Amino acid sequence: MAYVADAAALGGTPGQEGTKGKAGPSPRIARSIMWKKFEAMAEGAQIATDQLWG
Repeated sequence: MAYVADAAALGGTPGQEGTKGKAGPSPRIARSIMWKKFEAMAEGAQIATDQLWG
């Protein structure tokens, strides 16, 4: 089964849900928080890969 998602949604940060296409400034997230989220996502992906493929 394949999952397809909007690249903007995949690269987003918390609090940006539903902001695509709306007028006005986009929410600003501290870079340190953004990178912590990406690190957590990568760690979760590694755990899932290990569980799936052994």
